[in-house]
Formats: sequence, C-alpha cells, structure tokens
Amino acid sequence: MQAEHCGYVHVYIRKGLTGTLLPRVEACPAVLVRVSLRSGTTFDVAAVHMAPGKESQDSRSKQFSAIDQGLSLGSKMVLGDFNVRPEEVRDLIAQGQYRDAEYCGKS
Repeated sequence: MQAEHCGYVHVYIRKGLTGTLLPRVEACPAVLVRVSLRSGTTFDVAAVHMAPGKESQDSRSKQFSAIDQGLSLGSKMVLGDFNVRPEEVRDLIAQGQYRDAEYCGKS
C-alpha cells in the first residue's frame, strides 16, 4: 500500500477492560480492536484515518468496506478521521448498517 497521507491512529482502552488487536486491514490506515467488557460482552472497534480529498471518494468507500469486513458480525464501532464530504455519509454508513454520530465543529 502506498501512503496517501500521513498521521497516526490510536485506540485507548480503559484499565480493567481487555483489548485484543485484530488483523491489520491493508486498504486503510486503521487500528482494529476487540474490546471485552467485564460482563463478558465483546464488541469490535476500528479507529481509522481515511484518504483525504474530494477526489478520493471511491478510495474512502473501498477503505470503509475493507474495515467493515475486518470486524466481526456482532456489535461494532468505526470512528476516526473519515475525511468524508456530507454527500458521502449516507452511502458509506449503509455499507455496514451503521448510524452516524457527528461533531460539527472545527479543529
């Protein structure tokens, strides 16, 4: 995979919880983790940094699909820097039946 941009992706897991690193997805800079709660419940988390730029819409769609396939079929959460445009969100989250939660501010 050729780097499209640079940056870091982190997942922080609270003390007392268990995090198991999942296999890396080559299509996207991401960290995939299975989190186990004290109750025994597990869910998968992907922290992503997807391709930037308006011209990268197809790349982001492929990256999101690869990330979704890298997670279990149960409960899962994908978060991070998606670099998506507003018109992309509906099609992107429909790939894995996700719901959107967003912060509409500036950083």
